[in-house]
Amino acid sequence: MSEIQTFDWGTWAAWVENLSQQEKTSLVARVAYELTIAARESYEPATRGVIDPGRLRALNEVMHRLTRRTLSTVSQENWSEAEFWEALLELSEQGGCVNDLVIAASIASRTRVGA
Repeated sequence: MSEIQTFDWGTWAAWVENLSQQEKTSLVARVAYELTIAARESYEPATRGVIDPGRLRALNEVMHRLTRRTLSTVSQENWSEAEFWEALLELSEQGGCVNDLVIAASIASRTRVGA
């Protein structure tokens, strides 16, 4: 079974809930960073073109929510972690980029938070 099939969003959200505000902000930024790498896969090599515009658009929408989350975390106007990550998962599923989100979240959670 792949990491994507076994990723537990409930456990993820509970783990994130227990992080400090600074750690949460750092984690969200790391997930966003990993998604920028995934977005590059939609580019047509050696051109300015895009070979997968739907995926790129979906990733952009997820990135929009992640960057908004960073702003709201800093200003303390938050949804619960469970609500936020569930909404992000739904958006990713609708846009066809859930695998990218799972990989990004998995990589970000293995990276030292706050570093």
